[in-house]
Amino acid sequence: HSVTAEKHGDTYFIRAVVENGGWLPTNVTAQALKQKVVREVELDITLPDGAVLVSGDPKVMVGQLTGRDDKGAIDLWGGDATTDRAKAEWVIKAKVGDVVGVTAVHPRAGLLKTEITLS
Repeated sequence: HSVTAEKHGDTYFIRAVVENGGWLPTNVTAQALKQKVVREVELDITLPDGAVLVSGDPKVMVGQLTGRDDKGAIDLWGGDATTDRAKAEWVIKAKVGDVVGVTAVHPRAGLLKTEITLS
């Protein structure tokens, strides 16, 4: 969905949001969850030489993401409308112009890599 970087002095707040735009959930079936045969969605950050991870884990497991099949009924009483998204957040010390990589991976949903240049 998105990767953003906010500068705060000599540190950056990095946020990655991943979204399942597909019809099925990332686990595909409830049985896969029940039998524990499917891994969670994983978000990873890759830092350039000299950058330091101040807060957060380099690898964040964010669970499973629902798909559009879960959005059929509108819940007017406060249901979670964003179960198809998850986020990871990191604080890093880095320089302007450094390139930070973020990877989202799931064995059934695929792999997505992106980079953001710090400004």
